[in-house]
Parts: sequence; C-alpha cells; structure tokens
Amino acid sequence: MQVGSYKDVVEGKIDPDIDLIVSTIPLPKLNIPYIVVSPFLNTNERKKIREVLGIMKQKQKQLSTSEIDRELDKETIFPDFNISSRMEVIKLLGNKLCEKGYAKKGFVKAVLEREKKFPTGLNTIIPMALPHAGAEYTIKQGFAIAILKNPVKFAEMANARKKIYVKIVIMPVLTAQNEENAVFYELLQKCRNPKIANKLIAAKTAQEIKNILLSPSKKL
Repeated sequence: MQVGSYKDVVEGKIDPDIDLIVSTIPLPKLNIPYIVVSPFLNTNERKKIREVLGIMKQKQKQLSTSEIDRELDKETIFPDFNISSRMEVIKLLGNKLCEKGYAKKGFVKAVLEREKKFPTGLNTIIPMALPHAGAEYTIKQGFAIAILKNPVKFAEMANARKKIYVKIVIMPVLTAQNEENAVFYELLQKCRNPKIANKLIAAKTAQEIKNILLSPSKKL
C-alpha cells in the first residue's frame, strides 16, 4: 500500500509494482491500472475494486503447519537482537538470505534502494517493517525475521515523511505470483496481532519464535 498525490503519479513516484491505484480525481494515461471513485466510496465502487483486484469472497485457504514450517528457517530468525539502525538490520537479514540460498547477489542493495523510494514501516499497534526487493532476486521463497531489543527508525509506508520506531522486521523473498506467497500473508496477519507480537518480542530463541508463528492464532 502507498498513499500519494496527483503530483507523485505524474512524476513517477508511485511504486510500479502496485496492482491498482484508487483515485478520487481523473488521472493521466498510466501503465498501472487505476480506478476513479467518489470520495465516499459507495458499494458499487467497492465491488469494482474487488473485481479489478480479483478478490474473491470465498474463504482463504487454511495453511497447514507443515506449509508454514517449510518456509521458516531458524538460521534466518534473530530473537532479541541488538542493532542500531535500519540499514544495519536490512544488511544483516539480506546477507543471511543470500548466504542461505534464498536470494541472488544484489538483493541487499536492491532492498536498500527500494526502501528509500517506497518505505515499508507499518504503524501497527506494535510497529513493524517489511523491507524487500523485487521477485527478480528470488531463488526460492523464504523469510528473515528480526525481533529487535531496541526499536529502530523506519519511514512509514503510507507517509514517507513520518518516521516510526519498529520492533519487528520481516524480510520476505517472494515470487511474482501472489497465490504462491500465502505463507507471507499468514505471517503478516499473525505479526499484526498485538498478542502474538508481544509473545515474539518476549521470545529468547529462534525455535521459540518458530513455535509462536506455527501455532494457530486462536491458541495463542
């Protein structure tokens, strides 16, 4: 998700990987799909957005523990980690993902460059960040996770001028096919839950973090 102005669209400051722009004013011809809606976003407009995005009303597939476990590597999980800056945590996680064969050479540089243009800080109850690069750097799907002893500053995804202090950093290595990235969306939902996020912050080992993320949310 990104929030931007008409000027941002005209000047090409909107992330080209965005699936759809929703605007309340007419836009110039773009390579990115867009839809113009009223400021009050009525029912028909919401329906049209769902159709464009291919969002189905059917229930999302329930992932098995083994499906999630396959993409969680203890060697790319860092509990109670002491680090002082956004750049340091991105380099740590990115280099580990390259070392373990998840991402290609150039991944770390691509993540850092993307973060400057399209920040990934989420201002959730317990703030988190999702620094990542494009699918062209993916060898195989996986994640690196850092639970920070002291929060570090990231720019907010919805407002790059606003800085937030992040405690949880998830760096995904994903494919270009949305349906293949179900584990990422499952982990993201869990980490947005303040009860689960607090358990992650209190965890002292990588295995403990894995156990928390593998447990069904209703049991936590």
